[in-house]
Amino acid sequence: MKESTYTQGCVIICVALFLSALNSYGQIEDYSQWAHSKDITINTTASGYGINQDVRNFPYLVRLNADGFDFSQAKDNGEDIRFANSDATHLHYQIDSWNKAGKTAAIWVKTDVILGNNSSQYIRMHWGKSDASDSSNSRAVFETGNDFTAVWHFSSSSAFSDATANAITLTNNSTNAIQSSIIGEGRALDGTANTNLASADNPNLSITDYLTLSAWVKPIDANTDQKVMGKSTWPPAGYLIGINIGVDPEFWDASGANHRPSGGIIQSKRWSHIAATWSKGGQMITYLNGEQVNSIAASSSDLGTNTNPFYIGCAGWDQGSLIFNGEIDEPRLEHTARSADWIKLGYLNQKPVADAAPTIMYPDKNIVLLFNQPVEVIPAVTGLIDSITIVPPTMPLGLFFDTYTGSIKGNTMSDLFFESYIVTAYNDKGFDTDTITITISPTSILTDINKSCPCLIGIKGGDLSKIHFSVPSIQKIRELTFTLYDCKGAVIWSSQLGGSMIKPGIQSIRVDGNDGLGAGIYFLEMKAKGFGSEVYPAQNIKTIVVR
Repeated sequence: MKESTYTQGCVIICVALFLSALNSYGQIEDYSQWAHSKDITINTTASGYGINQDVRNFPYLVRLNADGFDFSQAKDNGEDIRFANSDATHLHYQIDSWNKAGKTAAIWVKTDVILGNNSSQYIRMHWGKSDASDSSNSRAVFETGNDFTAVWHFSSSSAFSDATANAITLTNNSTNAIQSSIIGEGRALDGTANTNLASADNPNLSITDYLTLSAWVKPIDANTDQKVMGKSTWPPAGYLIGINIGVDPEFWDASGANHRPSGGIIQSKRWSHIAATWSKGGQMITYLNGEQVNSIAASSSDLGTNTNPFYIGCAGWDQGSLIFNGEIDEPRLEHTARSADWIKLGYLNQKPVADAAPTIMYPDKNIVLLFNQPVEVIPAVTGLIDSITIVPPTMPLGLFFDTYTGSIKGNTMSDLFFESYIVTAYNDKGFDTDTITITISPTSILTDINKSCPCLIGIKGGDLSKIHFSVPSIQKIRELTFTLYDCKGAVIWSSQLGGSMIKPGIQSIRVDGNDGLGAGIYFLEMKAKGFGSEVYPAQNIKTIVVR
């Protein structure tokens, strides 16, 4: 059945006047003969992509999955897919990936114009014609006339081929395919010498006036100097983009002057979109995830040229230097300085959209640490993650929470700490939470912590003049009872606190009459009561030995 959002009268007009169109290879096609169609709205208002200016000749990425597309209605490899404007004019497209069994696809569609601040514009997808031949055409989408110099998708059918007519093919030097990358397939580099992708020297790569470099990267460690791609040599000449904590582009003009507007903070083991533009005599601008993070004046001189290959994954002057370790996808070189709106739209359009809520789970929900202990706790996370929060937000002194990965790292500097935390991972489809507790004890405290009890108790050595205890801020305790026993179970001392005497944080209570204990073994017990009928199991200090 033909699916459409048009009114019946409009469909009649469109069939009569517009549905006959030339496809990517100049053949006339009547889209009224396709069984199915679907409108894809492109919202550039603040509630969508947030683009204010019109963007022309933009390759728009269309992702398909089982939620919004029935793969059984199309041919096995998507040969019958077509795209058209709202007036039914054919739009050139390229199928980047098509997985009928996995029910996913990624398709680039060349739009004539994407209007700024508009929520009603759309393109129409047609499918369902058994005798249709493949009309996918990468060179018509990524036209050299639209300033695309080289575009590498890394798709399985042509992993190292350039999507443009320049046909700048890469040679693979020990990189590995990644099946589920940011868009279809990508490449993994292990950071060892001579692991890279390289093209032979090509006149189209010797750009001296206006250019844009961009790629998706997922580094293992973003805090080391690594080169992502470029065409450079030493003594310095040319251009490249890399990472070093943030985005780190370097362009050299013909005099050898270095231009390096680094900026932003890239997260390790997370996908980031990096870009840099150069306008001779204007500005050199650096972008991270669609946002400008730095800019400097660009030289009025030409960029320096060289005869080195274009490398992906290492410095242009040395295949064993500044090697990238991680994953790369969709590297592009363009012979123009793309606008800020173009780069923002590219990031937001290419950024994956979650198909399910994320999950987050810590391997140990009760993290027990000693003072001055190195810590690295990493949760198991599934699905796409937009952000991760922790409540309360204050960590023990010396520990740090990563809002991108949910990991807890550092070196403990608190000598007594106890807190319960709620960690939440978010994406567009929903959220997931996990609850953890962090306990830090001085090395002189012997404790047997019952994990069900929300408080921590402790003593220092054999001195029972004070008992230290901590109540987490998100727990509500109305009564605490402390009892000291000797080795025969006889009660030596007991005390009870309640009401306003119990406050969140670390506190202490004096043990009257017990400034010193004789030699022996002692036990200390704490019982906690919550509000209502909640009674927590008793918590015991395992053994106190006094010699």
